[in-house]
Amino acid sequence: MASLPAPAQPGGPPVLIGGNSALARARAARNQGWSPLMVSPEVARTSRTPGIATVAELAARITEVRDAAAAADNAPLTIQVHTPQAGFMQRCGSAEEHRDHLGQLADAGVDSFVLRPPGDDLDRTIEALHRYADTFVKG
Repeated sequence: MASLPAPAQPGGPPVLIGGNSALARARAARNQGWSPLMVSPEVARTSRTPGIATVAELAARITEVRDAAAAADNAPLTIQVHTPQAGFMQRCGSAEEHRDHLGQLADAGVDSFVLRPPGDDLDRTIEALHRYADTFVKG
């Protein structure tokens, strides 16, 4: 069986394990990365994963996963987080608060951040991504 076209990245894309449970974190340490969901305990109940409500709690879990990966000679890992700020583009929020949030995530050990642009219209999505890049990537 052949997969065509072949992945652009040798070896294919990294496998990031999602979920906040101890089992998910252990799996992430044995794979290429972890994609936690930073949510309150109330939201966690509907997503069937333990809540991670604060950046400090996220940082502690990231350290745990990275330490387990290092102990298994499986480092480095990619950490990609989904936080309530993922929908920043749909809400009116302070760019400075968002920058601060991204800085806190970086300090916690996060490598990348899930961004949810508006998805109701392709032109609106593209425009929002350009606006975000102009504000947070290029600036």
